[in-house]
Amino acid sequence: MPQKAYAVHYKKSVDKDLRRLPQDVRSSIVERIQSLATNPFPAQSTKLRGSIDLYRLRFTNYRIIYQVDGDKLVVLVIKVGHRKEVYREICNMLSSTHPCQIRTPTKSLQLRRLLFVNDIPM
Repeated sequence: MPQKAYAVHYKKSVDKDLRRLPQDVRSSIVERIQSLATNPFPAQSTKLRGSIDLYRLRFTNYRIIYQVDGDKLVVLVIKVGHRKEVYREICNMLSSTHPCQIRTPTKSLQLRRLLFVNDIPM
């Protein structure tokens, strides 16, 4: 049975995130993002606890935060950045209307619901 190909989309802010990175890191991260089209759940990815469809992909000290819509076969890259800042920046991107807990392996962050995410449990 042939594997389904996912469409990979980016938030507009991801382009800016990528431009801030060193060239060697940028090219490696872009390769990893493109590989999500064939396998949106690689072994290195981790589902962010407390969310339905947000995932984290690690590359050295950098993180790729993305959302998977299995029904529409779409991967939406939400944020790319250094591990020190990426979760804090996601917090700033979120709306304050629907709080939820998304825990990383190292710490728990109070995050707000993304405007385009349909169903994150509260």
